[in-house]
Amino acid sequence: MSAMTALFLYFTTLLDQPRSYEHKGNIEPSDIEIERIYKENKNINSLLKSLMTTKFFRNFRTNPSRKCEFSISNQKCKNGQCPVYEDEAMNVTTIRTYIVNRTLDPKMQEFTSHIPVEEYTDQSDGWTVDEHLEKEGLYIDLQKNPERYTGFNDTKIWNEIESQSLNKLNFTTSGPHRDLLPRVISGIHTSSDMHISQFFLEDISVRESFTTVDFTANYEQFHERVGKYPDKIKDLFYTSLLFIDALSHIRENLPHYIYYSDDESKNMRIQNRMQWFSHYVSKVADPDKIQSGLFKKVTKEELIQSVKPAFRSVSELVNCIECDVCKLNTRVQFVGVAAMFKILLTEKDKEVILSENELVAFINTIFRLSNSIKFYKEALDHEASEAFIKMMMYIIILSFAGLFFFLAIIAFCCSSPPKKDEERVPLRMQDAIAAEVISRQL
Repeated sequence: MSAMTALFLYFTTLLDQPRSYEHKGNIEPSDIEIERIYKENKNINSLLKSLMTTKFFRNFRTNPSRKCEFSISNQKCKNGQCPVYEDEAMNVTTIRTYIVNRTLDPKMQEFTSHIPVEEYTDQSDGWTVDEHLEKEGLYIDLQKNPERYTGFNDTKIWNEIESQSLNKLNFTTSGPHRDLLPRVISGIHTSSDMHISQFFLEDISVRESFTTVDFTANYEQFHERVGKYPDKIKDLFYTSLLFIDALSHIRENLPHYIYYSDDESKNMRIQNRMQWFSHYVSKVADPDKIQSGLFKKVTKEELIQSVKPAFRSVSELVNCIECDVCKLNTRVQFVGVAAMFKILLTEKDKEVILSENELVAFINTIFRLSNSIKFYKEALDHEASEAFIKMMMYIIILSFAGLFFFLAIIAFCCSSPPKKDEERVPLRMQDAIAAEVISRQL
C-alpha cells in the first residue's frame, strides 16, 4: 500500500465519524444494549409526549417563592434579570421566555381544585420538602414553562450541587452504591444541558417576545456542554435505566391509578396509554442486574440512611437558582428523582405510596430523560452526516488534485524533447567559417 493511499484511508476514517463521544455496547451495570434502548425509546417517547399534554401530567404544585438558605454567589441571566414579570393590565399576562408563566386556563384551574390542600397528606417520606401545604404554593402548567435556553449561567450552582452530592454521603466502603447519588445528579444535569442545546435561542435580542421566539437545535452547544464528556453521557443512560427500573416496580399499578375522577372517558384513555407504556418499559427493564450491583456491600436501609439526607440537602440548593423557570424545571426533576429513590429503596413486601405531585414529577422526568436520549442520537447522526459531507469534499479535492497531477505528468511526457548537441554542430561550424573569412579579410 502506497503512502498516499494509507494517508487517504486514514483521513477518510477520521472524517467519517461524529466528533462527540458515542456510547456503544451495553449500558453498565446492565446487559442492555444501546441499540435496544434507542429502539424502545421511540415508542416510549411518543407515548409519553401524548401523556404530557393531559391536564393531570402538566400540572405541578410548587412554591416559586422559596428562598435560598445558602451563601452562594448566584449567577445572573445574560440580560441581568430572571424575576417573574407579569402585566395584569387588560387581564393579559405578558410572559418573558426566561420566567415562569403562572397563568392557568379556566379548565385547568377547575381541574387543580379536585384535591383540596387541607385534605392533602405529605407522602414524600423525608426525601424532599413537600410544598403542597405551603401558603405560597400554587399549580404551574409545565407545558407553558418548557426546559430550554434562557441565557442563565447555571455553572456555579450545578458545581455546588454535584460537589455536595458526593461530600454529603457517609459511606465507609467504595462501590456502585457510593456512586449512586452523584451519577444520578450528573445524569439530571446532563439531561438539562441536552434540552438547552435542543431548544437554543441564537438571537438573544428577541427574548422579550414569548410568541415569536424561534428555538432551534444547536449541535455546537451539545458538543461543548455534553458531547465531549463520556462520563456525562454514561451517567445520562445510567440514570435513565434507574428510572426505568423504578417504573418496572410500579408498572402494574399505573393502569389502575385514578387520573381523572370527574371524567371516566379521559381517565380510561390515560389508563390505556399507561398499559402500553408499561409494556414498552418491560422490554428494557433489568432490575436484577442493576440492583445486584447496588446492594452488594450495603443494604437498602443503609442506602436510605446515607442517600436520603444527602439528597434532601442538595435539593435545597435548587432554591438558589435565580432564574425562576430554570428553578421550576430543576425542581420537577429533583422531585422525580426523590420518587425514583423511594420506589427503588422500598422493600418488595412494602407498598410504595406516591403523592400526585410525585407521580407527575416522576413521569415528567422519565419523559425528559427519554427526550435527551432521543436528541443525543439525533446529534450523533447530525455530526456523522456533517463528517460524511466533509469526507466527500475531501475526496473531491483529492480527486481534483490527483487529476491535475496526472495531467501535468502527461503534459510533461508529451512535450517536444530538447535538441541534442549534435544537431547544433552545423551552427558551430558556420560560426568557425565566418570567423576564418573575417580573419583573412583582415
